[in-house]
Amino acid sequence: MKYQDNTGAELNSSDDILKTMDHESMHRTPIMECDDKVAAIHEKEVEIIFDRLYKASLFQSSLAVSEKYIDTAHKDKPMHYYLLNGMDELDDYMYNYDFKNGCDFGISKEGSLSIALYGSSYEYRKIFDYTKILLCIDPVEETGTYGEITKQRYDSLVRKDARTQLHSIKTAVEKKLKQICKENHKEYEKRR
Repeated sequence: MKYQDNTGAELNSSDDILKTMDHESMHRTPIMECDDKVAAIHEKEVEIIFDRLYKASLFQSSLAVSEKYIDTAHKDKPMHYYLLNGMDELDDYMYNYDFKNGCDFGISKEGSLSIALYGSSYEYRKIFDYTKILLCIDPVEETGTYGEITKQRYDSLVRKDARTQLHSIKTAVEKKLKQICKENHKEYEKRR
């Protein structure tokens, strides 16, 4: 599968999309590069990330979300902006999307949580691609009316810096996976 960014430049993998958008991956391997064995590890990473986000104090507040389509057929769609009431509403909100091929979590240079959603495959103008959506999520100091908001309101929201909490979550994921790998190796050695 060949991927292209919004300028038409060819990308080598789905991980390049996060990198092109200046987002650091929170995974060892992006979902679109996983075989069955590695996909199980990726799934565990997603579980741990969600668990940690639910426990992270900043993500219990209001969340500003920007939605950008980055696949071939939809890249010119206008961006949408939302104000959500914490992680529970974000979790519910994500089920509005097609992410049948999984998701990747990342951290933007600005310190936003990013979620790349990979949906169904399609062919458009002889190009094969997947529906790909990048969500950027920031905790904000705002309450009130939740739902879709204007770009002006989105831009005016006062963001809380989540960079430290997100990097701490990434570190926790890495530690937990090392622990799981050690446990699996011990089990394997016992069976030998």
